[in-house]
Amino acid sequence: MGLRLVIVHHDFVQFKDKDVLTSIKNGCRIKMMFNVSSYKDRLEMTEDLGYGGDLHPILASYANQNIPKQEVVIKKDKKTPVRITLPFVPDISKKEVSDEMINDYLKQVLSQEFYKTKEEIYNQINARSISQNITSPQSRKVDDRKTANTPTVPTGILAREQQQSVSKGDEKPKDPPKKRTIKI
Repeated sequence: MGLRLVIVHHDFVQFKDKDVLTSIKNGCRIKMMFNVSSYKDRLEMTEDLGYGGDLHPILASYANQNIPKQEVVIKKDKKTPVRITLPFVPDISKKEVSDEMINDYLKQVLSQEFYKTKEEIYNQINARSISQNITSPQSRKVDDRKTANTPTVPTGILAREQQQSVSKGDEKPKDPPKKRTIKI
């Protein structure tokens, strides 16, 4: 069962939780950028669209600063982002569409095989048996290897550390740093 979402936002400050924003940025396979007035958001979105290499994100952000109405920069999966023009679709008034037409449309959408009711989703989840995915624990085998009682630090390094170390009685207390006065 796959979950597909359409997430639309006006700017990145709408996401208070940075982890959520990072998940959205990394998880979305299709990204679209319409006209973005904020330079910071436009630059961030330009970088998220994958601009780089031949066209630096700052230059791409500048080139996309005034995207006309019905135009969009779109990136699908790992492809290069492109600017396309969307077809004009006029608004339909309530007078042109009857309630019967809307209900027929909804029935058609809801009758698709990919559409699942809440109960069907819960039944699918509950039908998955956790015990099917768990294998029984295997008994632990005794390890044949012998462990070394000494550390595995090379002897040359150990000898150098012993030469450089000072016994506790020979240590001198450090002098506190002298304070300097600053004339203004």
